[in-house]
Amino acid sequence: MKNVILIKLGGSVITNKDIPMSLRQNMLERLVKEIADARKKLHNTLFVIGHGQGSYGHVPAVQYKTIEGFVNNESPMGMAIVQDSRAITWKSKPPKTRTFGRSPGPSTRPWG
Repeated sequence: MKNVILIKLGGSVITNKDIPMSLRQNMLERLVKEIADARKKLHNTLFVIGHGQGSYGHVPAVQYKTIEGFVNNESPMGMAIVQDSRAITWKSKPPKTRTFGRSPGPSTRPWG
């Protein structure tokens, strides 16, 4: 059985929240390298890496007031922008790894 390590990269660490859609590329590359180095040392370990959206989600969330729900004709666009974090996923993909984007919303809502 493999060991599992879950790593969550905070959105404010890998993006600049003051500038919409701005990735801190140098920081992300450094973190990806550190994780890749750890993977080389821990052969029997599965690494699961998640990340916050930082400026990819927070800036449009404020602009479109997504916290208030669907309040006007621009609300669907705001929700779509906030949910789309593929840019971070693809820019951080190290060689020989599998990546996929997944919104946590549907998987974290309680039943009932």
